[in-house]
Amino acid sequence: MSELKPLSHTGSGAFCGTGSIALVAGGTGYVNYSWSPTTGLTSSNTATTSASPTVTTVYTVTADDNNGAASCVDTQTVTINVYTAPTVSISSSVSSPVCPASNFTLNATGASSSYKQIGFTQNPSYVTVTPFNGGNTSIRGQMIVTAAELNAAGLLGPSNITSLGFKVSQKLSTGVYNGYTIGMAMIGTTSTLTATYMTNALTTVFTGNVTTIVGWNDMVFTTPFAWDGTSNILINTCFTNTGAIGFDQVYCTPTASTMYIDANLIACTAATGVASLNRPNVRLQGGTVNYSWSPAGGLSATNISNPVVTSSVSPGNYNFTCTVTDPATTCSANSTYSFAVSNTP
Repeated sequence: MSELKPLSHTGSGAFCGTGSIALVAGGTGYVNYSWSPTTGLTSSNTATTSASPTVTTVYTVTADDNNGAASCVDTQTVTINVYTAPTVSISSSVSSPVCPASNFTLNATGASSSYKQIGFTQNPSYVTVTPFNGGNTSIRGQMIVTAAELNAAGLLGPSNITSLGFKVSQKLSTGVYNGYTIGMAMIGTTSTLTATYMTNALTTVFTGNVTTIVGWNDMVFTTPFAWDGTSNILINTCFTNTGAIGFDQVYCTPTASTMYIDANLIACTAATGVASLNRPNVRLQGGTVNYSWSPAGGLSATNISNPVVTSSVSPGNYNFTCTVTDPATTCSANSTYSFAVSNTP
C-alpha cells in the first residue's frame, strides 16, 4: 500500500474577499476521506471538494484504505489564505462644477488591510506569557520589530499601522485584561534591547479591555501609528488588573539578539525587566498601496496618490477612477471621482 500522496489543490491557494478553490486528495488504494473543519466545504467525505472559507483556514484531510483495524491512514493539510481588500477614498481640492481650464488636485487615500506577520514558530517549546500574563495584576513588555522585518512581511511605508495581534496557543485566563495599553515609537536603527526598558516617548495607539481567545487576538488601534517606513519600531504593552485571572501562553520565535524584555516587577512603570531571545509572534495591519489612475488623459501622473488635473476640457461630466493594489497580497480596490465642467459660474 502506498502512502497518501501530498494534498494538492487547484488555484493559487488564496483569494481576495470571496472565492472558491478546489481541493483534491490523492493516493493509490485509499477509499475513505474526511475533511475538517467542514466550514466552507461543499463536501467533507470525498476525495475532491471545494473550499470557500471567509477567513484564512487550514484544512486537514484524513484518508484510509477501509481495511478495518489494519487500515493504512494518512493525513495531509493545506492552507487557504483569505485576504482583505485594501481601502481607498478620493477627495478633491475644489468643488464640482469647475470652470474650463481649471487645475485642481485629486487626493486618494489608500491603505492596506491585510495582515503582516512577524515570527512564525508554532512550537509548544517556544511560548511566552507576558503579553497576557494575568497571573499578575500588571506586567510590562517591550519588543522591537525592525523595518527590514516589516518590509519582508510586505508592510511598506511610509504608512499607518492600524492594528496589532498576538497568537494565543493555550488560554488559561478566566477574566478580562483591564486597561490593556499598547504604545509604539520609532527608534531609528536600534535593534537590540537590554534588561532596562527603553524610555522613548511612546504614542498610545490602543487602550481597552481585552478578553483573549485561542488563536490571534487583534487589537484595532484607536490612534493609527504613523510609521516613516525606515525606522525600527518599539512596541510596549501593559495592563492593570485588581487581581490575578490566570495567564495565556503566546507563541514566540527565537531571535538572534535580544528583541524582547518582560518585567520582573509588577508595574507598568517598571524600569528593568528580563531580556529574552524569544519574541512573541505578532501580526500587524497597515502599509502602503500602489496607485493607478484612469483615464490617463488630463492627469499630471497616474501612479501617485494626488495627481493634478491639468488639461483643458469642454463642459460636461467626467470621471477619474483610482485603483489601489496591496503589494503584499495583490488584492485591489477602486473608487471613482465624478465632477462636472461648466461655463456657468
